[in-house]
Amino acid sequence: MFLTGIIGFPLIKTLSPEMHNRAFRALGLEGRYLTFRVKGNDLKSALQGLKALGFSGVNITNPYKEKVIDLLDQIDRRAKKIGAVNTIVIRDRRLYGYNTDAEGFEISLAVCRIHLRRKKVLLIGAGGGARAVAYVLRKNRPEKYYVCNRTRKKAMKLIQVFGGELLKSNRLEKSLPEFDLVINATTVDLQARCLKRMRKGSTYYDLNYRFKTRKKKGVKMVNGLLMLVYQGAGSFRLWTKRRPPIKVMKRAVGVI
Repeated sequence: MFLTGIIGFPLIKTLSPEMHNRAFRALGLEGRYLTFRVKGNDLKSALQGLKALGFSGVNITNPYKEKVIDLLDQIDRRAKKIGAVNTIVIRDRRLYGYNTDAEGFEISLAVCRIHLRRKKVLLIGAGGGARAVAYVLRKNRPEKYYVCNRTRKKAMKLIQVFGGELLKSNRLEKSLPEFDLVINATTVDLQARCLKRMRKGSTYYDLNYRFKTRKKKGVKMVNGLLMLVYQGAGSFRLWTKRRPPIKVMKRAVGVI
C-alpha cells in the first residue's frame, strides 16, 4: 500500500490528489494520496506521525519547502543545492528529501518550446519554488536574468547562490517591456499587473495554476499545470519505483 499525500498551509486548492490517485489506479497499484493542512508549529509532529502510520512519502508545498529541510534525516544533492524540498520519501522510518520542482519546470519549458538561450528573463519571487526555477535558469544560461522580490534580503540570498541581478520591486512595471520571459513564482496573481506592460513576442509563465489565465495579444501564456504534472511524476517515481503514467496524469489536471 502506497500511502502518500501533500503537506502545506492553507492548501486552498490542489489538483495533486486527483492526479496521483488516478496514476495509482492506472497502474493497478493500491495507493492513496491525501491532503494535510498543517500549521507551522505542527510540521515536525506531522512528519513523525506519517512515519508511524507507514506512509511512503509526501509532497511539501508552501510555505514549508525550505523550513522542512532541518527536519529531514537526509537530502539529495540537487535538493541541497536548491535549498528547497518538495518531495519526501519515507524509508525505514527515515525521512529523505528531494526536489522534483526543478525537473518539472525544466521539462515544462521544453514541452512548451520556451528556450532560454539569448533570452532576457525576469524571475519574480524568492521562495522555495523560485529557488528551483533559479537552479534551472543557472543551468541553462539565459543571456541575462533578474530577480525581483518584495523582500530585498531574500532576493539577494537567492542571487548569491544562483547568480542573476536584482531588480528593485519599485521598478517592476517600468522594466517589464525589456524581458522575453517573465516567471511568477509567488503565490500572488500578478497577471494583470504584468500583462499591462509586457511586449508582444514575450512569454508570461506563472507557476500557479489556481488563477484563471488571462490573455493578451502577442504574449504567450503558460500556467503551472505542466510543471505540476512533471514534478508530480518525479515524486511518483521516487515513491513507487514505477514509471509514472504521464498521459493519465495530464488528463487528470486537464492538459490533454
